[in-house]
Amino acid sequence: MCQFLPLISNYDKSEARKEELSLDEVKSIIDQLPRYALITFTGGEPFLRKDFFEILEYVSKRNKYHIVTNGSYLTEENAQKIVSLGCENLLSKGLLMLGVSLEGNQESHDKLVGVQGSFLKTIQGLEYLKHYKKKSHKKFPLLNMAVVISKWNYKDIHKMVRVAEENNIDIISFLAENHMPLENKDHLEIDDLKSYRPKLPEYDVKGIREEIEKIEQLKNETKVEIKFSPPGVPVQNIIDQYGAVFPMQEYGCFSPWSKLVISSNGNVFPCQSYKMGNLRELPLNKIWNGNKAREFRKSIKQEGLFPLCSNCCMLEKT
Repeated sequence: MCQFLPLISNYDKSEARKEELSLDEVKSIIDQLPRYALITFTGGEPFLRKDFFEILEYVSKRNKYHIVTNGSYLTEENAQKIVSLGCENLLSKGLLMLGVSLEGNQESHDKLVGVQGSFLKTIQGLEYLKHYKKKSHKKFPLLNMAVVISKWNYKDIHKMVRVAEENNIDIISFLAENHMPLENKDHLEIDDLKSYRPKLPEYDVKGIREEIEKIEQLKNETKVEIKFSPPGVPVQNIIDQYGAVFPMQEYGCFSPWSKLVISSNGNVFPCQSYKMGNLRELPLNKIWNGNKAREFRKSIKQEGLFPLCSNCCMLEKT
């Protein structure tokens, strides 16, 4: 269900490591971002990077930020460091939120990720975070449990609300499965995006609807904040995405005017799939205001969304 699979299936790890941005390059890119920007570190698994905490300590001096992790590296030592980086309040710099991915209960999660013991390892990491947040009297980072709604786990995802309660999770997010293409190339053009038609698996839409209704009922019974993603899409339309009847004409995207994605080798995208430039070749402001960026925004503004946008978390009602 991970949309990154096409990208990593033919990945040459040794070459990728050679191309990966150095610590100094990462710091230089952070310096080019506005100080009011919220920065998200994701992967793959960001904690695999040996100098990741050096990056976090650097960004803590100038920005608020968010981390997405599978939780497998939430050792006691790392949990203590993570809590120490939490911002003091919503207006201050530092780690605002830690997103932890869990795909279901112990059996379904371990089966989905392919590693026995993964669920309990992540739960133990959450225990460490809970301990050090309480010990240091810190509200931040907020903890966000992320659950992707898929054909492999939908039958028991409402039970994840209880898992969130038991582990002092602030927010649980149920995410629509993403079918955006991420091919192992960086030369997709506007016409490629217009012609792409996502191939959707067959879903038990009735079963997914029943499960989401159970989650909706739990909103008034739990202190955990329950969210669905895309956040700008009503829950009924999220269900419609699984039945291939999503009303695309009712939605728009403003993300290309406010957000961007930077890959581990410095490529810059408005979202995945369309390369606007590389930060080893051009500074960020040149890419942000460059021809490729303007072409992408013009297409979105004049012609509307691409077919692959139907499950994107940036969708908004127009």
